[in-house]
Amino acid sequence: MVTQNQYNVLRQPTRKLNIKIDLINENDVVVDSFEGIATEGNINLDGNSTYRRSGNMTIVFDKKYNLLPSPSSKIWFNKRIGIWILLEDYFDNIVHFNMGRFAIDEVDLNFNSAEKTMSCQLKDYMAFLDGTLGGTLSHKTVIEEGTPVSEAIRSVLTGLVKISIEDIKIGDMDLTLPYTIEKEAGTTIYDLLKEIIELYAGWDFYFDEKGYFIVEKIRDKRNDPVIEVFDGTEKDFTLTTAPQIDFKNVRNSIYVWGRQLDDGTQIKWNYRNRWARNDKAELDNLTDKQNGDICHVINENNSYMWNGSTWELLDFKVVPIFNVEKIGEKAWTFSDDNVFNENQAKLRCEYELQQKSNMAEAINFSCVPLYYLEPHNKINVDSVIQGDYLIDSVTVPLDIESDMNSTAHKIYY
Repeated sequence: MVTQNQYNVLRQPTRKLNIKIDLINENDVVVDSFEGIATEGNINLDGNSTYRRSGNMTIVFDKKYNLLPSPSSKIWFNKRIGIWILLEDYFDNIVHFNMGRFAIDEVDLNFNSAEKTMSCQLKDYMAFLDGTLGGTLSHKTVIEEGTPVSEAIRSVLTGLVKISIEDIKIGDMDLTLPYTIEKEAGTTIYDLLKEIIELYAGWDFYFDEKGYFIVEKIRDKRNDPVIEVFDGTEKDFTLTTAPQIDFKNVRNSIYVWGRQLDDGTQIKWNYRNRWARNDKAELDNLTDKQNGDICHVINENNSYMWNGSTWELLDFKVVPIFNVEKIGEKAWTFSDDNVFNENQAKLRCEYELQQKSNMAEAINFSCVPLYYLEPHNKINVDSVIQGDYLIDSVTVPLDIESDMNSTAHKIYY
């Protein structure tokens, strides 16, 4: 959430910028902080990846800070850092922007110049789970069929990598494992978690800027507030854009084929975005209805599915302009033997229909850094191109001179 102070300080015609570095121990507790030693670098935020944040940073090297990697140093295995951007407002107040917590890797020392520097790669906390800086399974791990998914996630994180239970945030996930999961020694905790969570499509997992492990339902962002408006009224925030449109991305009929069970039952599901009507009463006039067919009711802004006997209100919405009646059927098929039941198939269908109900209308843009912009924030663009967009990725410079580069995709209502 953007504070008023953050909003105001970014509108000042000049900026006085400083970088604060928190040194964090293996228990994720801040043990020290430094300011004024970072000289350059970038923070990359990617909303389409489980590796949300990465980057690089160069700092002035000084022995008094004890940063040269060694067992007694503040930078060593399992140590982490937090990065804050600090801006000073007109009243000499410091306004903080949290850029996140990072693992450290690939440290390079440059002692050839007059100003000695140290550069390092900043890696997402997933590096502690994927084998990069830890997380390789030393023995076979088995999680039994029927285990609640949320319980399986917590047991893996607290039992195998010692993440505090308070640092694990899981949404309302009333789901169980449809089969027993086995991982051999040498595979990673990341692979195990990925298989558990992706059994049911539509869920996302990542570490947030505070270092918490988050598992949440991917939701429709159309009703979210607009975080920033780019309409050309503020010169410094004018976008330099490169729009792209991909018609072949649009699919309105999704077929999911899962496992064929031992008794011959074929697990499957199909959602078709077929119609749009003004009023719910008009649904009764639709003919040739099939199980999984969807009609969007415009006056309600709700979508209903025919379940074989009645119209059922869905907890997600389709995009009316892309329905079968308007543009013809654009089918897409997904097959996976790890889909063991109809609920998995439905969730995969919903997820793919949401992802493919657009023309992949995307923009790449640069502007003066707005440090509160993050992936999944909604912005409005009103220039040569118009509409609401969701931020996909952001590259934040750690110096005062560089622009911020971002990508975003259009929201269809």
